[in-house]
Amino acid sequence: MGDYEFIMPIPYTVKKKQSILYQPFFSQQLNILGKKLPSVEVISHFISSIPPKFKLAQFNFPNYLIQNITDYEIEEVVCQYLDLNQEHEAVSSEYSTNAKRQIKKAIKNELKVTETRDLEVFMPLFKETVGDKLGFLEDNYSRLHKLMNVGLHLNKGRLLTVQKGDEVLSMGYFFIQNNRITYLKGASTIQGRDIGAMYYLMDYMIQEYSKSKRVFDFGGSKVSSIAEFYKKLGAKDQTYLSFSKNDLPWLLKKAKGVRDRLKK
Repeated sequence: MGDYEFIMPIPYTVKKKQSILYQPFFSQQLNILGKKLPSVEVISHFISSIPPKFKLAQFNFPNYLIQNITDYEIEEVVCQYLDLNQEHEAVSSEYSTNAKRQIKKAIKNELKVTETRDLEVFMPLFKETVGDKLGFLEDNYSRLHKLMNVGLHLNKGRLLTVQKGDEVLSMGYFFIQNNRITYLKGASTIQGRDIGAMYYLMDYMIQEYSKSKRVFDFGGSKVSSIAEFYKKLGAKDQTYLSFSKNDLPWLLKKAKGVRDRLKK
């Protein structure tokens, strides 16, 4: 729009000669980028202007009061954010009883948090404890590794380790950009889960960035136990919008439906 006053990224791929607009793996939302915040009218205009060649689409946007969008099914999705515009004492007072107990257990076990850039320690831990259970493919691991590596190279990413002595119990990766801290991925061993290592890691980050006028974006999850973990640290539910449509020819739409059912 105009002289690059606003732009909207359209990530896409082509399969069976069909252009598909999709939400990239390890990213939560798209948005309109510009020199200032876009109005609702601008956002609605951009979404309505997505080329019609994208007959199959699924992407997410912040929960703007978007108007006159009729080409897509729109669903609200829940995520969890924590406002860090307070002292750590005030933020931690909102922790659940269980979270406080887990942090005390971690302190009693003399856990320590250190910063590292060694993705070769993180990736096997994540693969074994998280990724393989979620059915990640090798390409997914490769893209995650590249994304994290670029973040470290640009000094926008932080990889933290929780250890007991020399033993790694938990690790977490965070993007630090402008007014936002984004939790990307993390992993814990069984022992780490038993003695509160991930609670300790999250509290460490919350303490470091308290009173920073930042938002801690936990990313959210459709898995209730993960969402509850974030809420135990004081995070509040927020919503974003998921847009989807399937205007593929009938035979391709039917084939996709069969594949989707088989995946489930």
